Amino acid sequence: MAEGDAIRQAIQELQSKLERQQRETTETKKAINTLCSTIDEPPMFDDLAEPEQGRSVIRADQYFRKSITVAAQEFLKQKGSAATLTEIIDALKNGGCDVGAVPLRNVKISLAKNSRIFAQVNDETFGLWEFYGGPPRGKKVEGAVEAVANGADAAETIDALAGQDEEAGPKRR
Repeated sequence: MAEGDAIRQAIQELQSKLERQQRETTETKKAINTLCSTIDEPPMFDDLAEPEQGRSVIRADQYFRKSITVAAQEFLKQKGSAATLTEIIDALKNGGCDVGAVPLRNVKISLAKNSRIFAQVNDETFGLWEFYGGPPRGKKVEGAVEAVANGADAAETIDALAGQDEEAGPKRR
């Protein structure tokens, strides 16, 4: 087992332990609130509904027959923030998406390949560019914006960029 795999497994085990502890804490708070109500005192913990509201439930068929890219995009939109590859893979599997025989490799390649949709926050974490104000502009667009900002004629700049494309040869479809 590679060192990275061992660390990922340890992280998953610690996440499971944390979830168990959070459930136990919630149960203890509920018990305290119940005892408070029996002696006509207000509940001590008003925050019991909040952790569950932030958590979204993934249906067993939610990502069935969807590509990894579409399913991951839907999951991240639903989550509202970036997620680790492990989180994404678990969600996709739980939602019925076929992630193949080598899920880590397949999902990472699918997300990295769609770099106009997915932002790779670090080696193991991906988000949606829409969370960060959109994807970075291409070099040609940045060059055109800079040229126009420095006083170049917009029409000439567009024509020049179009000429660069023609020099490069026909575009493949």
